[in-house]
Formats: sequence, structure tokens, C-alpha cells
Amino acid sequence: MLSDIMLDVTSVGDKVLDCFLGSGSTLIAAQRHKRICYGIEYEPKYVDTCVKRFYEAFGIDAKNLRTGKTYTQLLDEKRAHKEMQNA
Repeated sequence: MLSDIMLDVTSVGDKVLDCFLGSGSTLIAAQRHKRICYGIEYEPKYVDTCVKRFYEAFGIDAKNLRTGKTYTQLLDEKRAHKEMQNA
């Protein structure tokens, strides 16, 4: 349904804004239909979900603009840190 709405009201290359990105459905639909999505999400768990879903759908790894690290690198660091705490 989201894809249908996007196709009805936008054209290839148009920008789409989602102020509550949540699990990333708008981002995924925009990528699928060659739109540019700008999204805002405050909750880290939703950011993680959105980035993971996008990676699984397209194989494109998000990059943290501040650190330059990919999402996969950050996850690996987080897992290693947890393992060290549990050891």
C-alpha cells in the first residue's frame, strides 16, 4: 500500500520525507522505486531495525557520518564489547 501511494504521488528521483521513520518501510519503498528518502528517527531500537531491514533488502550498509564506520562494523564492536563484559 505504501508503495502504491508513493508511485501515485511522486516521480523517479523525487524526495520523500518521513519524520517518524520507525522500521523503515518508507525508506525501503523509496529505494525500490528510485526515490530519495530523508528520514528522522529518535529511538535507537527503531534506527537499528530500519538499518537492518534496509541492509537485508538491498545489501547496502549504512554508514555513521560522525565515525565513518559502517553499521556492520558498529554491530561487531558492540558484540565484542558484550562478550568482554560477560567473560
